Amino acid sequence: MKREFPYYSTRRKSRGARTEGVSQFRNSRSTRVFFREAVSPVLDSPFPVAFDFRMFSRHSTARLRIAIQAAFVTAILATLFPGCGDPKAMPPAIGVTFDLTNYPIPAQLNTGASTPVAAIVTNDSQNAGVAFSCTPAGTCGGFSPSSPTGSDVPVCYLAPDQVPAQNPVTLTATSVTDPTKSASAMITIVSGPGNPCPPF
Repeated sequence: MKREFPYYSTRRKSRGARTEGVSQFRNSRSTRVFFREAVSPVLDSPFPVAFDFRMFSRHSTARLRIAIQAAFVTAILATLFPGCGDPKAMPPAIGVTFDLTNYPIPAQLNTGASTPVAAIVTNDSQNAGVAFSCTPAGTCGGFSPSSPTGSDVPVCYLAPDQVPAQNPVTLTATSVTDPTKSASAMITIVSGPGNPCPPF
């Protein structure tokens, strides 16, 4: 005669109930709500999130562990890729413009004549200033001093002694920190009395 052991029978039932409960937990509405309200904001944030653990008081330890792991991974990614996903964290681009208010660039300039020019550089954390150049190279004249200068510091542009074949000439101010940022202006060279640059 087979004897029944209520303890083991009850234990098997309990284990089955637990398995069924886990399945219900994975597919339950509360789990979906938890991920939508607690975990998703963490994954969407580019920076570590300060948790209010009172929001987890209704949930199991397993769910809390998932959220903490998600925050930990997010913190690592934010450290490795600062600024990613958040345009506000990106530094503003460098800008270069001629200071036409204080140093207007003439539309025409006599051969051998000079005029002061200056360029303003914005968002340059290194404050490296600008370098001036002109084209066509070799026949467009030159600048004094020829070395880079600070933002809004004037230099003297000296027109060539003869009208170049390629006219007008183009003056360019280029950021030293970011050479891809520049500003350009054109001057037509005409024959006339010269006016050399003053000594610096």
